[in-house]
Amino acid sequence: EHNLDKRAELMLKQAARLDCRQFVSPRDVTSGNSKLNLAFVANLFNMHPALQKTHINGNDIDPAEIAPETNEEKTFRNWMNSLGVSPYVNHLCWDLCDGLVILQLCEKVNVPVNWKKVNNPPYPVLGANMKKLENCNYAVELGRDVAHFSLVGIGGENLNSGSRMHTLALVWQLMRRFMLHPCCLAKTNCP
Repeated sequence: EHNLDKRAELMLKQAARLDCRQFVSPRDVTSGNSKLNLAFVANLFNMHPALQKTHINGNDIDPAEIAPETNEEKTFRNWMNSLGVSPYVNHLCWDLCDGLVILQLCEKVNVPVNWKKVNNPPYPVLGANMKKLENCNYAVELGRDVAHFSLVGIGGENLNSGSRMHTLALVWQLMRRFMLHPCCLAKTNCP
């Protein structure tokens, strides 16, 4: 519906089905009366507080499990994006679960990546998660065997599932290598 008043009325009819149509008229919604709109949304959440699980990168996620971004995560995310990784990282754990950004970071810190071993999108409908898991396993293998990172208890499945602790452990070591080895900035061979 392109007419905003009619669209607001349709939205309020759906709210009435949930017994939540109070406080506002369609005109209040479209005029942007912030106090009435806030009261409407507060009433909606008071009447129906449960949020349902959502799907992120093929995994069922409970909205309560998505914690706000910490300063540490924001620093890592900004560092990655400043290096020009693709795709752009919006959420540290979920945007790295296919391993591609981590492999790009490995290359940025002079850890050689054999791109012939990497599975690139578009992934097949069947086995997409397996392809992403292979990328994550390869990233952990490079970190452990080539870069000599301490990755005790970290596997590709941890990165693929979006484990915050394991992802931060690997990204921290990548950033540390980048900062402590001037050869990474000069794009020469690191020791």
